[in-house]
Amino acid sequence: MKGEPVETAVDPGKEAVNTWVTADGVWHARPQGEIDEFTSPELRQKLFEALSQNQVTAVEVDMSQTTFVDSSFLGVVVSAAMYAKSQELPMGLVGMNNRNIRKIIDDLGLDPVLPYLDETESRDPQVIRQWAESYGAKPALLEHSTLEGEMLAFMFPGQEQDWRYREISWEQFFGWLHGNRVIFQLRPPPDIRHPFYEIMETEDMD
Repeated sequence: MKGEPVETAVDPGKEAVNTWVTADGVWHARPQGEIDEFTSPELRQKLFEALSQNQVTAVEVDMSQTTFVDSSFLGVVVSAAMYAKSQELPMGLVGMNNRNIRKIIDDLGLDPVLPYLDETESRDPQVIRQWAESYGAKPALLEHSTLEGEMLAFMFPGQEQDWRYREISWEQFFGWLHGNRVIFQLRPPPDIRHPFYEIMETEDMD
């Protein structure tokens, strides 16, 4: 969900959680650094204040600046997400670029309650190609460092001189996709780095 900020309460020097509301009514929270038993009460207060406002249309917790969480953070966001669901308000996470935090959330199976709102899972060629081209990426094969042979990949701007990448056509790319039980998980870039994508096995086929 996107929009231009129209209201802000940001003071990085004093607050553990920066918040703002965009013109479409989406309330954003960006926890800063470590969110633990000392800082999670601030997040809880701001989340539930937002959830009580009639003009809020959705809630996004931006994890791009968060470096550590403990069980107190998980308790706060899960309880807030369950309350949001009871009010029929969309709520979820965006900007998840910390692998350790993501592993905690994934291992606990919290996705049904607290989804990653800025991620897409798809086998649809149009969706995959539009996502890749929006970042200037080309279809390619990548020489794998531990497996024999090559694996399907995207070649982003700046990687053209990397000998491990070999550009292929979209027809070849989707021909491989059609013949394999995989699904693409597509994520936006956390900052100015390349977007993240992952190719995962799936039981569901087109």
